[in-house]
Amino acid sequence: MFIKNQNIDLLKRAFPHLDDTSKQSVDVLLKVSELNTALQNFSHNELSACNIKKSSINSEELLKSIRPVCSSKEKELIDLVLGFSKSKEIINAYHSISNDKSGLSALENIKNNLSKEQIQMIQKLDHIIQG
Repeated sequence: MFIKNQNIDLLKRAFPHLDDTSKQSVDVLLKVSELNTALQNFSHNELSACNIKKSSINSEELLKSIRPVCSSKEKELIDLVLGFSKSKEIINAYHSISNDKSGLSALENIKNNLSKEQIQMIQKLDHIIQG
C-alpha cells in the first residue's frame, strides 16, 4: 500500500478543516487510496477483464430486487415471469416424483384431485415450458 492506513485516517479527520484548494487534492488522494484498497482486496484471478468463469445468477432474486423500481407494466411482466418460474418448479417436482403403488405418476394423482380449470392451467403451463 502506498499510503499507510494511519495517514489516511489523519487526512480524513483533517479534511473538514482544510481550505477548498487543499480539500480537492486531499479528496482525490483519499479516493485513489480507497480504490487501491479495493483493488488489493481482489485476487489476480478475480479481477480479470476476460474472466470466463461462469457464475450462476439467481434470476428470481434479481427480478424481485428490481421490481420495486419498475413501472406498472414492467411489474406485471416480472410477476408473470416469476409465476411461470414457480409453475415450472412445481411441474418439474411433479415429474421427478416416482410412480406410486397404483402405477400413476404423482402428477396424475394430483390431477385427479384438481378442478377442470386447474388441470387446464397446468396443461397450458406444461405445454409452454416443454414447448
